Amino acid sequence: MDTRWRTPREPIRSRRSGRCLETLGDCNEELFRLVDKDPGSAFGIRFPDIPGCFSAADAAEDIVPNAVEALQLWAEDMPIPEPSSHEAIVALPDVSNALAEGAFLVSVPSKSMW
Repeated sequence: MDTRWRTPREPIRSRRSGRCLETLGDCNEELFRLVDKDPGSAFGIRFPDIPGCFSAADAAEDIVPNAVEALQLWAEDMPIPEPSSHEAIVALPDVSNALAEGAFLVSVPSKSMW
């Protein structure tokens, strides 16, 4: 399923198992993802709360779907941690440095529905 065309309450399903992973309309907590881009490169997407969970996107409109897919794939094998607050995320030295260099934060719902 192409997540770009999903309605807010349509469930996100695992590509491997077809299992419902989350419903965006029912999520209360959010994970922040850091997005950065160097000239001539793709957008880099990573979750500061989940070391090792990352993605990339060639176009800005693909940032959200690619980040959601990365989170889905992570959730198939590993638990999603409790999200840190926005204040805690921006206080992280690597995040603070990236933000100072032009990166930005975007939030993604984290509550799983399985």
